[in-house]
Amino acid sequence: MRFMDIPTRSRWRKATRTYELSLQRDLWGHWCLLRAWGATNRAGGRCTTTPFDSLTEAITAYDHAQHRRQRRGYHLESHDA
Repeated sequence: MRFMDIPTRSRWRKATRTYELSLQRDLWGHWCLLRAWGATNRAGGRCTTTPFDSLTEAITAYDHAQHRRQRRGYHLESHDA
């Protein structure tokens, strides 16, 4: 798999909520899944970073998080690959 084929960022939106997923490498070379969420009508929100030992594990977690957003009624706003 080429790096350009890897999904790197997606933004999801609901009527009052937003959710963003991002795949990045950290300083130690681990792949990390960054998740950020919050309300659309106010500042703030929360974020979390989950490190993975392999790119395959990170992509699996990314895909799982995307499917979960769909099941919860979010709509894909943008997707960068």
